[in-house]
Amino acid sequence: MLIIKDVNKKLGDFNLKNINLELKQGFILGLIGVNGGGKTSLIKLIMNIISPDSGNIEIFGIENLRKNNKEIKDKIGFVLDEFPFKEYPHLTLSDICDLFKKVYSNFSEKEFLNLVKELDFPLYTKVKNMSKGQLSKAQIALALCHKAELIVMDEPSSGLDPLVRRKFLALIRKYVNENNASAIFSTHITEDLEGYADYISIIDDGRIIKNLMIEDLNDYKVVNLEKNSQKNIEDFSLIGKEDKDFYIEGLAYKIEADQNVNVRNANLVDLLYYYHRSNHEK
Repeated sequence: MLIIKDVNKKLGDFNLKNINLELKQGFILGLIGVNGGGKTSLIKLIMNIISPDSGNIEIFGIENLRKNNKEIKDKIGFVLDEFPFKEYPHLTLSDICDLFKKVYSNFSEKEFLNLVKELDFPLYTKVKNMSKGQLSKAQIALALCHKAELIVMDEPSSGLDPLVRRKFLALIRKYVNENNASAIFSTHITEDLEGYADYISIIDDGRIIKNLMIEDLNDYKVVNLEKNSQKNIEDFSLIGKEDKDFYIEGLAYKIEADQNVNVRNANLVDLLYYYHRSNHEK
């Protein structure tokens, strides 16, 4: 479905370095990282908005997708952080729907109108008069209405309130399941991924520093050890160890239960925080 192999890209003072990633058919991959870590740049590479300096990006078995490959592009839906038709502020979503019918051979106006109703955004309001949340909803609807086999999303839930975010995530999960499609999306709202994504990739300073299945999250714990404890902190092989005033804290993987150590279940925020710390300790 999507294979990224040994990709490098120089973007001014920032570099994407040796990116390797694979997304199989029927799964959702969440891409997380701190601001400026490379999430959006990687999404732009996948969308062929920018081209790699080296390495290959293979989509549906075709390497380094060319702009004129309509058959492949028919199979890709996209949701970008910025609405792509802002340069045409006088268009309405009805106008954009008409455009999509010409561009995508499998576009379903009926399905689009159903999603307009379900997500509750205006069809005849000009783009310039729509909120960021309304434009995000519109992009989501457009992406799901032409039988796309791969949905590529950059911060798709930004601008959405918590209730709409949950509805959106359920829509993506349902679409992937019912159509045996795949989805990759970057987000800084890590809680959106828990319960919806199948795989997580952490990107930091232009590198993929960790890949895991979402169920692997259960094996991670945050360990808090008081400095006057008799326990040896080195026994825990902590990731991103943080030395605080009276205790040491870090992320641990598959540790044995110990009544003398404060331990809690880790979430994706913890993984992002401590792997980021670990990456910058080197």
